[in-house]
This record gives sequence, structure tokens and C-alpha cells, in this order.
Amino acid sequence: MKDPIGFLRRQQEADTGDAAERWQRMETYYNRRLWHQLTVELLEFTLIPCFPSGDNLLQLYENFISDFEHRINPLSLVEIILRVVRQMNDAQMALSLLEKTWEKVKGNDEALILCRTAIAAIKIKIGDLQETKKIIEEVDEMLEKLPGVTSVHGRFYDTSSSYYQLVGDHAAYYREALRYLGCTELSDLSMGSQQQRAFTLGLAALLGDGIYNFG
Repeated sequence: MKDPIGFLRRQQEADTGDAAERWQRMETYYNRRLWHQLTVELLEFTLIPCFPSGDNLLQLYENFISDFEHRINPLSLVEIILRVVRQMNDAQMALSLLEKTWEKVKGNDEALILCRTAIAAIKIKIGDLQETKKIIEEVDEMLEKLPGVTSVHGRFYDTSSSYYQLVGDHAAYYREALRYLGCTELSDLSMGSQQQRAFTLGLAALLGDGIYNFG
């Protein structure tokens, strides 16, 4: 049986300073059922450099977040789950968690798109390109229906461009990579990443069918 309060108090005892204060705040928000404030705290807390190591985030999810995840904004829930998944070394376990989350956020298009995009990224890593293709095509259709550019667009285009690059579809890679860059601040990319993307885009422009300009 889950004991969210017991978990939080054990963390408070184990930590000091700012971390201990954050655990205490989370206990207060949880007890008062202040779900929005608790979500904001979790989104900040799970980004603390010292925390996303080992299985800390997985323990946080299993012992605390899973108890009230139905109260969390769907897109915020997926953002948190993605950080949990990064600590998982087993791809199948990661896929299982994402697929369960997908079922829980189906009523929110952006959350669903982000979750499906993360599943596609893992499918690419394990070499399941047939399923990746299916997901990318389905999500692309969903993305077209969203108004304007959202926080999930760039991450989808990053994943879709990786897929098309891997299968050697130069024209599709060129299109998706440009879309990704159109959603991304260059300052968010390292110099090495910028140089690599410039090289692969140039190569794709030369090799891709039907590309008559360089964007």
C-alpha cells in the first residue's frame, strides 16, 4: 500500500537545506490538495541537477506522484514522466510507462502527441522502425490540427527528422529538420549541434528528390 506522506517525510529526514524545504512544501501542498502548486513544485524539483540521477525520479513517481497523477495537468504529467523515463535503462520498461501514461492523457491532444513522440524516439533507439513510421504518420496528422506552434511541435520534428535521416529519406529529413529549426531557438543548441545540423541539412539538400532551394 502506498504511503505518500511517509515517503515525503523520509526524504525530508535524508536531505538538508533547500531540498528538505522542497519536500516539506510538497507535503503541505499534498495535504491541502493544492494540485496546481504541487505540479509547479514538481516540475521545478525534477530539474534540479543533483536529483535526476540513479533512480531518484522513478522512486518519486512510484511512491508519490502516481498517487495523484490523475489530478495533474496532462501535459505537465507527460513532461514529468519524460524525466522519469530518462532514468530507465530498460527500454521496454520505459515504453510500458509511456504507454500507460498515453492512456491516461488521451483527452489532451498536446499531452498525447508528446507522449507518442517519446514512444517513437525509443522505438528508433531499439530499431523498431516499422512501428516508428506508423506513430510518426499518426502524430503528424494530429499535429496539423493544433492551432499555431506549441511546445510539442519542436520535439516531434526532432524525432521525425531523426527517423527520416535513419531510413535515408533525404527530402523528408530536410523538411522535418527545417521545421524543427523553425520551432527552436538557435541559442538552445550547442555549437557542435548547430554545425552537425548544418552539415546534414546541406547533404540532404544535395541528395533529396525535389529540393530546389536551401530554405
